Amino acid sequence: MTVVTYSRFQQLKHLIKLHNWQFDGKPHAVPYGFKADITDGITKVHVTFYDTGKTLIQGAPGDLKNAIEAWERHREDVPESEE
Repeated sequence: MTVVTYSRFQQLKHLIKLHNWQFDGKPHAVPYGFKADITDGITKVHVTFYDTGKTLIQGAPGDLKNAIEAWERHREDVPESEE
């Protein structure tokens, strides 16, 4: 995991804690990145951070996915030096 990928994962952990969500299973390395499954107790979302900087968010439509996608859009709007 690159330093940038690790930093983004730490930010996601903070978001999870703020919303009282949980990891569904243990976050783990995947080829060229890192994957975490997150649940709000109703739905599950898969978030994969790739070493290239790309983030893939997959899962059923709903409040959890919308919130994570909004967080990611905001994160993309902020230059990395301000994160």
